[in-house]
Amino acid sequence: LIAKYVLKKPNNEITDTDLEGYLKDLQEQTNKLCPQDIDEAIKKQIVKSLTIKNPAERVLAHFAKFDDFIEDNCLQHIFKEQKGIKRKIKYMRDGVRPATLHDMIEHAIKFGDEQKAEADEAKIFELSTTKAKQQHELHLLTEKPRHKDTGNYTSRLSE
Repeated sequence: LIAKYVLKKPNNEITDTDLEGYLKDLQEQTNKLCPQDIDEAIKKQIVKSLTIKNPAERVLAHFAKFDDFIEDNCLQHIFKEQKGIKRKIKYMRDGVRPATLHDMIEHAIKFGDEQKAEADEAKIFELSTTKAKQQHELHLLTEKPRHKDTGNYTSRLSE
């Protein structure tokens, strides 16, 4: 059908190059999302998973998920060069969970010595990993333990 209706050639004259060109054009048309669609898709899909227990692995998975999203949707042209990298980092920061970790990263960038992390993927990765580990340690310290027999939360003071 593609040969007859789209490429308007007999089946026996269709080459791999013809099909490749057709598929590439189709993919480009499909991926011409308007900025609002891209923004919405990123906000829905690029949220740090809290199911991964290791904080460093969570950060790595978050970054990998965004890179996969960019590649899967052929958006490399939007997130290249300095302006695009800053945009990518902004989306990455917006997707950080839990809120405590998000606030820790934002505070380090705004008030600490981490301003360069706004435009450098390696620096934001390093900062995110460091803060995720700190947040995880804080969480473990403040988490209420469960009673070993009942599974109910207990006060640390009662043990």
